[in-house]
Amino acid sequence: MSTVKKVFGNRSNLTLHIDEDHRISLKRSVEEPANLLVAKKSKSEAGRKKKADLENQGHVTQSIVKKVKSISICEKLVEKQPVKLDVKLDFNDPKSCYTKPTDLPDDLEDYDLKQVHDSYAEPHYVMDIFKYYQTKELQSLTKKYLNNQSEITENMRAILVDWLVEIQQNYTLNHETLYLAVKMVDQYLMRQNIKKTDFQLLGATAMLIAAKYDERIPPAIEDFVYSCDNQYKKKDIILMEMEILKKLDFNIGFPLSYRFLRRYARCAELTMEELTLARFILEMSLMEYDLIEERESSIAAASLLLALRMKHFPSKDVWTKTLVYYSGYTEQQVLPLMFKLNKIISAPPKQALSSIRAKYSHRVFMEVAKINPLPSEAS
Repeated sequence: MSTVKKVFGNRSNLTLHIDEDHRISLKRSVEEPANLLVAKKSKSEAGRKKKADLENQGHVTQSIVKKVKSISICEKLVEKQPVKLDVKLDFNDPKSCYTKPTDLPDDLEDYDLKQVHDSYAEPHYVMDIFKYYQTKELQSLTKKYLNNQSEITENMRAILVDWLVEIQQNYTLNHETLYLAVKMVDQYLMRQNIKKTDFQLLGATAMLIAAKYDERIPPAIEDFVYSCDNQYKKKDIILMEMEILKKLDFNIGFPLSYRFLRRYARCAELTMEELTLARFILEMSLMEYDLIEERESSIAAASLLLALRMKHFPSKDVWTKTLVYYSGYTEQQVLPLMFKLNKIISAPPKQALSSIRAKYSHRVFMEVAKINPLPSEAS
């Protein structure tokens, strides 16, 4: 009897040899015999299948028994002992779980103790967190790299940072995203030479990575292609993203000066205008190549000191004991860097580098960019 067989499914069916009395699971097999006869399975095949099923059941039963025995043995090895605490904790009272820093001076108020009811402030861990940041920032210091770059200049870097500020505003990104992007650009250039035709691609891709790291909903790759006036393709950004992460060994959790500044201002309980002025100064420092070797914590402290000096001029007694304790810097330690920052914001603005000044001249940012810097004699 001649039989015509049609097989439907994926292309792998074409390579299989299908017998007339055998059907393959998960494949659709349609037979069209001449007399429409239905093939019957042989008794021997049914017997083999039954025997295989019994063997499989036996293996499963044995494995279950072994697992049960191993669990019972482990339970016997583990002795349950009551946990003894030296301190009685009342979990309904967060203050009972808080430990005062041992190095806090007696004449200073414990700022974190006042935040124990705010779970977002992490008062129980925040001192350890920022001590860790101060340790880690020493491992991610940026070294000057322009001597090893054949096509990138100091002015080109400043223009790129100014453009990244525009990107941050246009897509309403967090300030941490901007600071992280600039940090990644410097860290990458410290390790790798780049052509000037790819310099904007580097900045855009660093901003994309930073947005993925810090934003709840980061912009799409197509948005960065558009922001670059379509000079690059989507594929170019993806390849550059891989290149940056490889060069940085996927270590992008850098301590940022912006986070240090926010911590200092909160502990000193400064006004929003004082904090915003310090943010303006700190953001202006991003464009300065000469400052890339400074520690993130110290440049944050210097920016805050300058903001307080500007806001309360001519008073100089603005760096309190609270700021000394929580920042870890005395006024004398950050004064030289403060004078550098004052010189930067005192310089006449350049037309090509106006994004930061324009941003902080808006009433949303309390027009702090219009506040006069310290006079030269004060420096």
